[in-house]
Formats: sequence, structure tokens, C-alpha cells
Amino acid sequence: AADAESTVYSPALNLTFAQPFLRGFGREIFLAQGRRARAARDVASLQREATTANTVRDVVHAYWELAYSVEDLDIRRATLALAEEQLRIVKVSIEAGRLAQNASAEVEVGIALRGEEIFVAELVVAERALELRRLAGMEIGPGEIALMATDRPEPVLGEPDLARALASAMEKNAQLATVRAEGRSASIEVEVAENGLLPQLDFSGSAGPSTSADAPGAAVTKLVTLDSFTVQGGLVFTTPLGRRGAQGTVDAARGVLRKVRLTESEIRAQVAVAVVRAVNAVVSAKKRIDVLAKATVLAQVNIDTELARFAVGRATNFEVLKRQEELAQARLHQARAKTDYLKAVAVEEALTGDILPRYGIELAR
Repeated sequence: AADAESTVYSPALNLTFAQPFLRGFGREIFLAQGRRARAARDVASLQREATTANTVRDVVHAYWELAYSVEDLDIRRATLALAEEQLRIVKVSIEAGRLAQNASAEVEVGIALRGEEIFVAELVVAERALELRRLAGMEIGPGEIALMATDRPEPVLGEPDLARALASAMEKNAQLATVRAEGRSASIEVEVAENGLLPQLDFSGSAGPSTSADAPGAAVTKLVTLDSFTVQGGLVFTTPLGRRGAQGTVDAARGVLRKVRLTESEIRAQVAVAVVRAVNAVVSAKKRIDVLAKATVLAQVNIDTELARFAVGRATNFEVLKRQEELAQARLHQARAKTDYLKAVAVEEALTGDILPRYGIELAR
């Protein structure tokens, strides 16, 4: 019997190459995972943009509602001031003996009712301020409740272009762009699933030097001088029987793609309808503003006329108070029309993708 011991160094370098010819073939299939990630990133970014646009639209609406409520309060205070001035005139007339002692009762009732309207209007201003703070993410607490709109609803009137608005919405609407990105993601899944139906036909090969020696230096020398070189190659072909699992995956992927495309068609129609409605609302508000501007001027003329008639005893307090109320209503309707115009413009800009650039908002990628 004999025992032997030896040490052998066997370094090798191998370059391995694999190439599918059927299943998994093609650059688009090979890079499918990266394409999925990019599509998911696009969907998330567009969803964030849509959410931001809607939030800005809601904040703009809340701001103009606050501005309108402040305008409403100012108009009611002005109407109360007119009634108080009428009461002063009546009391002077009573003291001069031109009117009966109870002539001021009607005016005092009107003053009380208008004072009650002011209290309600002040509560509405507080409610609008709270709503704006909530939507804008502002603090709400003691000393952080009241807000005043520095801008009044005084829009620069213009004629909306329905064709341009529709074209811009079809191109830049964030919600529509989101569902299109989801369609691209679903198309990737269909491509990958359809490729999975193919049989597997893969070629693999490897080549490189290899050697062995009883010393490290000698082994490395033989390796560098390519003393021994090995080349291997193989071709693998496999195909499942029935392919029911792969076919089910394809059918599911195609179903998702079809659903996304139907959703895109529905959203496209919804966006188109919303744009038309927004443009119609802008046009309608503009017409209301024009008509109510004339009504406000005429209501002021009626007050002046009624006061002149009252001074010569040809009109009553009731008629004067009625004319004052008509002026207040004309001014309120005009302020409402201006607010509706600005809100409709915000809706249109949110649908056409113009609202974020308008307010200088840019989302980081």
C-alpha cells in the first residue's frame, strides 16, 4: 500500500454566449422589464399631474367663491347703508312735519332684515375661508381661520375657441394621457405573453483557454499562451404540450388591453363633453355679465329717480326700498356671473392641460 498527495492548478477563462431564436427573441422582448418600469413611471407621473391639476382647479374655485362671498357682503353692507340713509331722510321729514310719526317703521323693518342678511353673509365668508384653507393645505386653528380675497372677480372677458380647446384637451389632458400610458403598458404585456406561446429554441456556446500545472506560475503562463483551448456549443429545443397556460396568459393580457382601449374611448368622450360644457359655461357667463352690467346701471338710475319722486311726495318708502333691493340684486347677479366665468375658465384650463403653466406650477420628474 502507498499514499500519494499532489497539488494541481487549473485556471480557465470562458466567454459564454446565449441566443434565443424563438421564445425571448428580439430586443423589445429582451428589454421588456425596463419598458414595464418606464411605462409604470409614466402612468404614475401622469396620475400625479392629473391630481395636481384637479387640486389647483378646486383651489381656484374656492378662491373665487371666497371673493364672491366678500363681494356679496360688501353689497349687502352698501344696501344697508342706503336704507340707513333713507331712514335719516324720513326722520328729517317727520321732524319737519311732512310725514307721519310712524313713517319710519317700514324703513326700520327693512334695516333689520338687511342686518340679518349681513350676519348670514359674514358666516358664508367664514365658511368659504375654511374651505379654501382645507383645499390649499393651510393651517386651521385659533387665529388661523379668517381669509380675505385680495382679488375681486373682475375677469378679462374673451371669446373661447372650442376647436382649439378640444384639440388641446385631446393632446394634453392628463387623465387621457394616463389611460394612454396604461395602454402602452398593456401592449407590452401582450407582446411578452404572445412571445411566450413560441417554442424554446436557444443556442448557447462557450469558448476559452484552460490548462493545468503543478505550480501557479506555470499554470498562468500556459493560460496566457493559450496552450489549451476549449470550445463548446449546444442547441436546446423545448415546447409544451397544449400551451394552455401560455394561451391563458395571452388571452388575459389581450383582455386588459381591450379594456384599456375601451376606457380610453370613454374618457375621450367624457373629456370632449366636459370641454364643450366648460366653453358653453364661459360663453353663457360672458353674456350674463354683459346683460347684468346694463341692468346695474339702470337699477342705479331707478333709485335716483325714485329718490327724486320721494322728495316731492310722489313715492313711498316701500318703493324706494324696493329700488334699493333691485340694485343690490343686479350687483349680486353680476358678481355671480363674473365668478362663474372665472370658474368655468379654470375648468376649461384643467381639461386642456393649461392650468398648471398658467399658475407657474411645474412638477419635478
